[in-house]
Amino acid sequence: MKNEIDEFRLAWLDLSREGKCDVVNGDEYQRVLTEWQEAGSPADIAEFIAASTSKSVDGSSHDGRN
Repeated sequence: MKNEIDEFRLAWLDLSREGKCDVVNGDEYQRVLTEWQEAGSPADIAEFIAASTSKSVDGSSHDGRN
Protein backbone atom coordinates (compact mmCIF):
# COMPACT_ATOMS: atom_id res chain seq x y z
CA MET A 1 0.00 0.00 0.00
CA LYS A 2 2.77 2.48 0.88
CA ASN A 3 4.45 2.03 -2.50
CA GLU A 4 1.14 2.74 -4.23
CA ILE A 5 0.69 5.91 -2.21
CA ASP A 6 4.27 6.95 -3.01
CA GLU A 7 3.52 6.44 -6.72
CA PHE A 8 0.33 8.49 -6.39
CA ARG A 9 2.24 11.26 -4.62
CA LEU A 10 4.92 11.36 -7.34
CA ALA A 11 2.31 11.52 -10.09
CA TRP A 12 0.52 14.29 -8.19
CA LEU A 13 3.77 16.24 -7.78
CA ASP A 14 4.46 16.04 -11.52
CA LEU A 15 0.99 17.34 -12.36
CA SER A 16 1.21 20.00 -9.65
CA ARG A 17 4.44 21.33 -11.16
CA GLU A 18 2.61 21.62 -14.48
CA GLY A 19 -0.19 23.57 -12.79
CA LYS A 20 -2.74 20.81 -13.39
CA CYS A 21 -3.65 20.22 -9.75
CA ASP A 22 -3.29 21.63 -6.26
CA VAL A 23 -0.36 21.16 -3.91
CA VAL A 24 0.38 17.83 -2.24
CA ASN A 25 -1.42 17.31 1.07
CA GLY A 26 -4.07 19.90 0.29
CA ASP A 27 -7.79 19.16 0.52
CA GLU A 28 -7.99 18.26 -3.16
CA TYR A 29 -5.04 15.86 -2.84
CA GLN A 30 -6.66 14.06 0.09
CA ARG A 31 -10.01 13.84 -1.72
CA VAL A 32 -8.55 12.45 -4.94
CA LEU A 33 -6.23 10.04 -3.08
CA THR A 34 -9.24 8.63 -1.24
CA GLU A 35 -11.23 8.33 -4.48
CA TRP A 36 -8.27 6.61 -6.16
CA GLN A 37 -7.95 4.09 -3.34
CA GLU A 38 -11.72 3.45 -3.35
CA ALA A 39 -11.53 2.83 -7.11
CA GLY A 40 -9.00 0.05 -6.51
CA SER A 41 -5.86 2.12 -7.15
CA PRO A 42 -6.04 2.25 -10.98
CA ALA A 43 -2.66 1.85 -12.69
CA ASP A 44 -2.83 5.04 -14.76
CA ILE A 45 -2.49 7.37 -11.81
CA ALA A 46 -1.86 10.58 -13.77
CA GLU A 47 -4.95 9.98 -15.92
CA PHE A 48 -7.06 9.32 -12.83
CA ILE A 49 -5.80 12.50 -11.16
CA ALA A 50 -6.39 14.58 -14.28
CA ALA A 51 -9.93 13.25 -14.64
CA SER A 52 -10.66 13.84 -10.96
CA THR A 53 -9.33 17.39 -10.95
CA SER A 54 -10.36 18.53 -14.44
CA LYS A 55 -13.36 20.40 -13.05
CA SER A 56 -11.01 22.48 -10.89
CA VAL A 57 -8.49 23.47 -13.53
CA ASP A 58 -10.08 26.69 -14.72
CA GLY A 59 -7.88 29.30 -13.14
CA SER A 60 -9.78 29.41 -9.88
CA SER A 61 -8.48 28.13 -6.60
CA HIS A 62 -8.46 24.34 -6.44
CA ASP A 63 -10.09 24.21 -3.04
CA GLY A 64 -13.32 25.83 -4.18
CA ARG A 65 -12.45 29.37 -3.15
CA ASN A 66 -12.20 32.00 -5.91
